[in-house]
Amino acid sequence: MTAKFQFINGFRAAKGVDPARVQQELEEVADIYGKLTAENVLLYAEQRPESALYASMEWNDGEAARKFRLHQAYNIIRCIIVVEEQKEPYRSFTLVKQNDETEYLPTTVVIQNPDLLADGLRRLLREVEGAKNSVEQLIRIAEQKGHSATRKLHRANAAITKAVNVLKV
Repeated sequence: MTAKFQFINGFRAAKGVDPARVQQELEEVADIYGKLTAENVLLYAEQRPESALYASMEWNDGEAARKFRLHQAYNIIRCIIVVEEQKEPYRSFTLVKQNDETEYLPTTVVIQNPDLLADGLRRLLREVEGAKNSVEQLIRIAEQKGHSATRKLHRANAAITKAVNVLKV
């Protein structure tokens, strides 16, 4: 059976970029450089402007710099936690969507508004379901290979399944 490749849901591929070609080029990167790392992918793409990897990246320095700064800004917002005596730390800001606009609001505001809290819980559910899918994928591969970590992965999957079920209520 021949494997087919596609981009995961939500990935914004450049127009005309074939996921099978990206897969092939990523394997080539690992072969050429000895390991697959972001740095090696960038080196490969820089040297091959005709490649799918090159087409998948932003080469306009001004636009790339702006996107990187936006990424840094997102990380700054998400990295601040509130630490109160005798309480568990929590993120200061939570990502929510209201009126078709996405923004970060203080977590203390989000938990007091039922609609915002419901949105936050839906987002959390999607993240936990993504983790569950990742663990299930690892289980399938571990079982195919007869790997010793299979039992541990099944226990992790059971715990994540409980979390998904709690969030769905």
